[in-house]
Amino acid sequence: MPSTYTEPDYILPLREQLRLVRNMPVIAPGGPKTNKNLTALAKGDYIRLNGIVYLLEEKSEYREGRWKWHELHLLDLVTGSQLFLEYEQDDRLEAAVWTTGDLDLSKLGLSAKKLDAFDDDEEGSFVFDNATFVYEESDKAIWKKGADGEEIPFYYWDFSEKKGKRLISVEKWDDGSFDVSTGMDIDPRSVVYLATGTAKD
Repeated sequence: MPSTYTEPDYILPLREQLRLVRNMPVIAPGGPKTNKNLTALAKGDYIRLNGIVYLLEEKSEYREGRWKWHELHLLDLVTGSQLFLEYEQDDRLEAAVWTTGDLDLSKLGLSAKKLDAFDDDEEGSFVFDNATFVYEESDKAIWKKGADGEEIPFYYWDFSEKKGKRLISVEKWDDGSFDVSTGMDIDPRSVVYLATGTAKD
């Protein structure tokens, strides 16, 4: 995880963390019998990313009109922290990792009024952590947790670092609350499938 990320707001309890580690299937020396690319990954899969082993705890979906992209909720089996990996298929497969922490609009130097101005102008930027982040897009979308979760509407604003690879996303939910996430683009080929776990207590 890049050092620019904030600390995660959720840490898996140690007892549960140990259970998940023990339940991970043994990988044969020649590697897994089945190879899965990023789009084929499913809940219960174990993967390796940047040398860290994660359990894919949940696979969720975003939808904006006819456009869809997916979110993989990953648990780090060493630290118990969480990471979110999003991917979408455009002209090519694109992926990014995201984390949430203690960031809010005020720490970004933003406000609801400023976000509205980005919508109106369809451009703009702000400075955070000694870097300039440029407005990319904003719109309404739907988030559905897992295969059978409730569809929840929200509004989002996406920004990218002007001279770097970092990303910032702001989401506004129906209750008026805002969530801020920081992320970074990654090569989809860097996600390595290791095994599929079994549901054990």
